Amino acid sequence: METILEITESTGAGGRMLDGELPSGLSHPYGRNTAACATYRGGHTFTWTRGDDWIAVQRGRVANASQSRLIKDAHPSVPPIYGWRPIIAAIPAPAPQLWQGSEEIVTVADAWLTARREQERRKALQL
Repeated sequence: METILEITESTGAGGRMLDGELPSGLSHPYGRNTAACATYRGGHTFTWTRGDDWIAVQRGRVANASQSRLIKDAHPSVPPIYGWRPIIAAIPAPAPQLWQGSEEIVTVADAWLTARREQERRKALQL
């Protein structure tokens, strides 16, 4: 499995990473003028900013100001959260030439959610 950066409460101020603290190749999706594609899956917003090496993960259905389009929103009835929201994880992005493909970000998001559910299941079994 590829490396995923999980951002914990001990990172930054209460788990909130400032732009200067983000890993190289990851832009915070809020307030950027760079095109980005995003999807809302499993209670999280996944945003891939054009040119980034990472996909940003945020809790909730986040309406980042820079998103040029929301590629796939399986839960349009969930109200969006406006304003700056912390990034909780960073997932390696697919090859840059795939940036405009809607299925790539959905595939990455679903794989992350599956891995996270499995991790939580294993933790519960250890209790």
